[in-house]
Amino acid sequence: MAMGQGAIVQDGINKIAVYRDEQGGLHAVSAKCTHLGCVVHWNSAEKSWDCPCHGSRFAVDGEVLHGPAPSALAAVNLDVQDSMQANSPASNHSSVNKASR
Repeated sequence: MAMGQGAIVQDGINKIAVYRDEQGGLHAVSAKCTHLGCVVHWNSAEKSWDCPCHGSRFAVDGEVLHGPAPSALAAVNLDVQDSMQANSPASNHSSVNKASR
């Protein structure tokens, strides 16, 4: 995954929203919107996670930018080697920055 970009990554039955910042660090949060559970998608123009169902928007660390979502996306501990290997071979040795609460 390129720096400054985000993607949804499948981890077993879970979907994780992963963003690679400009320094190469990864930020991982649940891809499940806290409003009604729809899967968010990456908005590259605004650099945010957006919910297609009711318009909620989240920062790269999962914090709510715009409702109706009542709370932030949950932080996820990401096993980079297992979850990101298919996305980008260069990701195998990257560090993961958890979203802080």
